[in-house]
This record gives sequence, C-alpha cells and structure tokens, in this order.
Amino acid sequence: MKTKLLFALLVFSLVFASGLFGQESFFTQNTMTIFKGDIDKLSDVNDYGDVKLKNVFLFSGARYVNGAIDGFQGGFATYFGKLYFAMFYEGNFWKGYENTHTVGGREQDVFGADTGITLDNNFQVMFGNEKIGGIAIRLGFDKLGFNKDVNDTPPATEVNTRTGNINFGALWGKNFAGSSGTFKPELGFLVNINMDKQVRKSGGTTTFDGGYGPSSLALNLSAEYLFAKEGRYQTTLSFGDIPLFNFKYDAQYKPAKDTRNGTIFNTLFGEVKQVYDISASLSLGYLVGINLAINGTSEIKKVDAFEFGILPRVSFGLAYKANDKFTFNTGVRLGSLRPNISSVDNVGNSTNDDFGFFYRNIKDKRGAATVEDSTWYYLPFQGVWGLGLLWQPEELFSADFSVDSKLNNSGAFNFNVLFTLNL
Repeated sequence: MKTKLLFALLVFSLVFASGLFGQESFFTQNTMTIFKGDIDKLSDVNDYGDVKLKNVFLFSGARYVNGAIDGFQGGFATYFGKLYFAMFYEGNFWKGYENTHTVGGREQDVFGADTGITLDNNFQVMFGNEKIGGIAIRLGFDKLGFNKDVNDTPPATEVNTRTGNINFGALWGKNFAGSSGTFKPELGFLVNINMDKQVRKSGGTTTFDGGYGPSSLALNLSAEYLFAKEGRYQTTLSFGDIPLFNFKYDAQYKPAKDTRNGTIFNTLFGEVKQVYDISASLSLGYLVGINLAINGTSEIKKVDAFEFGILPRVSFGLAYKANDKFTFNTGVRLGSLRPNISSVDNVGNSTNDDFGFFYRNIKDKRGAATVEDSTWYYLPFQGVWGLGLLWQPEELFSADFSVDSKLNNSGAFNFNVLFTLNL
C-alpha cells in the first residue's frame, strides 16, 4: 500500500513538471460528448466506476492552437482498497515576462511592461466508493496575473497590478440503479473570486485604482437518467438548473457604490442523447438540447433589467473501431453550449459558442419618470466540428490525436494530443 501511494504521488509530481469537474478527452470533444472516453469517466463523479483499472491510470496531453501550445492536462487515478482516488491538472503552468532598458549604465524597468507572472491552472482531487458516491474538489487560478511597473523618473512611481480570478468548489454525484435504468444526480457549487486590483504609489501618496470585476457563486442542481439499453439503442435524458449570483466590490474590498450587488443569472437546461450501435465496430449518436436563460442582469442601481433567452443545440457523433489498435471519431455541434459550473464564463454569460434568441426589458428609475425599453435580439449561429484518431498499440497504452475548429472561423485549427497508461 505504501509503495503504491508513493508511486502515485511521484507520478503526479512528474505530471505537474510536465479545470475541471469532469475532464474531457479529445475523443469526447470530437464526438461532442455523445461518446465518453476513459479519462472522461474517471474524472466524472458518477461514471468513474465504469473503467476497470489494472493498478494506476496515468494520462498527460497538450493542446495546440495555431501552432503554439495553448495548454496542458494530466493526472492519475487508482484505488486504495475500495476507495477510488484521483488527481487532475489542466492549465498552462505560468507565464513570466520582464522588459528592461539601460540608463546610465544600470538596468531599469520599462514602465507599463515590467516583471510579471500569470497563473492559469486548475487542480482537482476526487475520491469515492459505492456508499458515498463520488466527490470532486477543485481549485483554480483563472488568468491570475501579478505585475509590477516602476518608473524612476521623478516623482518615482510604482504600480502593482493584480488581475484575474481564483475559484474553488465541490461536486457530488451517486448512481441509483433501477429496473428501467440508472438515475445519476449531481449537486455542487463553485465560488469565483475576482482579484482585480491596482495600487499606485507616487510622491509619497498611495491610491487604489480600478474596481473589482464580478465575483460569483454558481450552483449545480442537475441529474441524468440512463435508460436500460434496448437492442442496439441507448437513450440518456439530462436536465438541471445552474443558478449564478454575481457580486461586485471596489479595489478596497468594499461593495461598489454605484453597483447593485446580487445580479442573478439562472439557466435551466434539458437534453436527450441517443446512441445506436450499427455493428460491433461502428456507433452513431445524436444529441438535442436547449437552454432557458432567465436573468436579472442589471448591475446599476435604480435600473431593473430582466432577460429571457432560448438557446438550442444539436450534435452528431460517430465512432468507428477499425481494429484493436485504431478507432476513428468525428462529430459536429450546431448551436449553444450546455451550461457548466466548471467554466465560469459559461454560466449566465454569453460565450462565443452560444446561439439563441433573447428578450430584454429594462426599467430605468434614475430620473423623475421611469423609462422602459423592451427589445428582442439574437446571438449569431455558431458551430464546431472535430476529427480524431485513438491509437492503442497495446492494452496498457493509448494515444489520442485530434483536430477541431469552429464552423464559422476559417484558418483557426486546434491540434491536440493525449497519452494514457493503464498500468
């Protein structure tokens, strides 16, 4: 037991030297979540038991965007007796930068572009067993930047800037099997703390510049029902509610004076997925879903804003196992993303992948008379496609290669590679 624990911790440290609530393999991304790979199941609080581990499962991979590395992911999973334990990482390590120039024979920082560091990393620990289900705990640093700018020209000025977010949360899930299928509820939360702050020191005076962006609390109240397989068909029904509450503070951690705290975003969702096994080697699937956004979006005092949105989506996926070593996969998604608390930008806020129709009503009470305005608007059509190859030359090792791009974005291709070991 001790040897196994030490080995697992050693591997994890190597992965780090090399966000989450359900990490996605490129196989799953290519098929638009219609099919799941081992990594996806092992990082899912409900599905981790579907993978038969030999001893320790390891994986590490990278994502390339326009020829440059955009991020890494890695982790491991194992059992200690009947207790499942896993650790996952996703991010871009850290990025540092320093620009200087020489004045009078000594180096000085260039004002506005000096030494800094940016953290963009997500860490997740997960454990579970048959009695308690699965529990995932997450800590994330979302583009958390620290920068120091110094100008030696009198009056000497020093500006310390901090940007980005820190988030943490937990997610629980458990399977409840029945005669007609399996019920899989999930309950969780994610707290996102905005860290924007700037402190300027000049001429003996210290000032605070820039206000805090929105911090938030998001909840996950969702469930999935996996119907028992009927012949070659299997159907899955998913539904839930993702409420999010925004809060704003100024640079001294006080409630912003001109900002209304407690802005509410609420997204209900439902989707149906069906997979059909044409043969032992070929499977097809589709997914139809919809998001209903009900938001109180105003962040200005005495201005009431209500917004209602309908965001549809449809996806298609295919997986073909040519032989024991090669599996080809592809898919396309048309429309919006499913809301997910593990991606703060995808809760309550429109993203570049969203498509839908909105109604907005605004009542401005700041003047002598209330001014009301109502309008309909839409987010343009969006879509994405993926194509990949899963290579498994032997039972213990696999490599996942893929390429994907948005349908309305010419020339922007993402290349991905992921390696796994099931020792």
